Amino acid sequence: MDIGLKPTRATLLLVTGSDFQWSFRWDGGNYPAGSSLYLLVGVSQWDFVITADSAAIKIESTVADAVQDGVGFKLVYKQGNTTPTTETVIAYGQVKRLEPR
Repeated sequence: MDIGLKPTRATLLLVTGSDFQWSFRWDGGNYPAGSSLYLLVGVSQWDFVITADSAAIKIESTVADAVQDGVGFKLVYKQGNTTPTTETVIAYGQVKRLEPR
């Protein structure tokens, strides 16, 4: 028996020489005030920019290229309007590096 939220297992695909870009939409309206979304990649935090019902991220290739294959990551939603804040891991997994040929 499992108890608690079961995050999605995923692979974070990073292509050498390419910026990493991604976006999410909030179902049912806008993201709640004070909330945030971020990726923890190894020990680095990559923040999404939230505007209304969408959260977008762009990481320059020079930063993304420094991430090694197999490094762990988590996608975290932080509900900032609670005290203390509530953080939920939505997805987790490992980085897979793709090399263009």
